[in-house]
Amino acid sequence: MSRLLLRQALIRSTPRLTCYRCTSQWSNRSHTCGELRPEHRDQRVVLSGWVQYVRLGGRFVLLRDAHGVTQLVLPEAGAGSVDRLTLESVLKVEGVVRRRPEGSDNPSMETGQVEVEVTKLEELSRAPPKMPVRGWEHNQARFYSNVFLAVHETLCSFL
Repeated sequence: MSRLLLRQALIRSTPRLTCYRCTSQWSNRSHTCGELRPEHRDQRVVLSGWVQYVRLGGRFVLLRDAHGVTQLVLPEAGAGSVDRLTLESVLKVEGVVRRRPEGSDNPSMETGQVEVEVTKLEELSRAPPKMPVRGWEHNQARFYSNVFLAVHETLCSFL
C-alpha cells in the first residue's frame, strides 16, 4: 500500500473531536477550521490557527486548528505580505467562505469543497523560520509506532 493511501486511510479512521459549538462569546473566532462546509457559503467568518502549508507564492495558505484544516485564499495584492509567514505561525483571519472553483475540490479534506477569501490577516505569533521538528512529519501513525518509547521514557523518569 502506498504511503499516500495509508495516510488517507489513517486520516479517515482517526476519530475527530465532536464539537457542535466550539466558540463562545469569549472566543476570538466565529468557526473552527474543520467546521466550514458549502452551506456556510457567503458567510463572514473569523478563524484562528497554525499555518500548516503555504503554496503558490503565498496565495494559498492551509490553516490548521484542533478541529481540522481550511484553505485560505489571499488577494493578489496582499500575497506579498505573507512572504514573511513561516510554518506553524499562529494567525487570526477574517474573510468570506466561498465554494472552490469547479474541479479543485479536495475529497481528502473535510473542508475540501470550500475556501476562505481573506479580507484581514493578523499574525498573532511568529514561529522561527527553521523549526527543529516539522509537524507534518510527525503524524499519528508515527506516534503510535513509537508509543512504547514514550511509555518507557515516562516510566524511567519515575525511577
